[in-house]
Amino acid sequence: LAQTTENPDISFIGDVRLSMHNDQESRPGEDGKMMLDFHELEIAATGYLNPFARADIYLGIHGTEGPIEIEEAYLTLLRGLPLNLQLKAGQYLPDFGKLNTQHPHQWSWIERPLMFQEMFGHDGFRDIGINLSSLIPVGNTALGLSAHALKTGGVGEHHHHHDGESEEEENHEAEETTLKNLAFSGRISAFTPIGDVTFLEAGVSWLRAESMPVENLYADLLDLDFKLKWKPDNYRSLTLVVEYLYNSRPVEEEDHEVIDTKSSGSFAALDYQFRRRFNAGMFYDYTQGAENEDEFR
Repeated sequence: LAQTTENPDISFIGDVRLSMHNDQESRPGEDGKMMLDFHELEIAATGYLNPFARADIYLGIHGTEGPIEIEEAYLTLLRGLPLNLQLKAGQYLPDFGKLNTQHPHQWSWIERPLMFQEMFGHDGFRDIGINLSSLIPVGNTALGLSAHALKTGGVGEHHHHHDGESEEEENHEAEETTLKNLAFSGRISAFTPIGDVTFLEAGVSWLRAESMPVENLYADLLDLDFKLKWKPDNYRSLTLVVEYLYNSRPVEEEDHEVIDTKSSGSFAALDYQFRRRFNAGMFYDYTQGAENEDEFR
């Protein structure tokens, strides 16, 4: 098949934030000051390579002097596979839960929920891997099935900075210790209409990843998500998103004893669109620590 001659879709999305804070610990001497920050510029190039495949690339520039970071770069085979399967390969945001596949500018709030920051880091769950997915019609319901084989799973100890160890050393250690065993993740979801203008989506996701390579111990994470949307027209909508994450992982204490830590987090977002370009909402956010269930944020 000949390659398409059309240019890819290219977009530039900037994130500029005006804020006030009272964080003396990280910004001493600036208590109560109003600050204007250029947070991020996202550059996206997406398009079809041929009728069967497309490529998506997302680059991020953090701050005015930040380096260019590859946020996502992957190839998707959309057609031609048996059982209505689609294949994705590259670096991407796995569909672990409802929110993780979205970029920050797609949210009606600013920060990534605390439970994803705590369990996976500030950028959320991003990994290199291969994904097989399929959408199966069951009556009026669309049943989604998805499975991933991933390089790290995003939950190894290298995601938490150790004293006296530079970020470069941690990244090198991650390359040394996580290539031996792949992580695996799966998701089952159902999307169904409730009447003519209301839609419900619910999903269950699971992740198993190597947490401590030396001891060959694994972390297990379970995510439950729920989304309800009422949209009678293009000018009004009401959306409720609720997500719960359960974390179980081995943690090495100061005396080198390994204990099993269990913690959880959740968030809920309610958004009401009352004009085409205006909306208002509420947000609830809570999490325990990834490696200490007594820590709260």
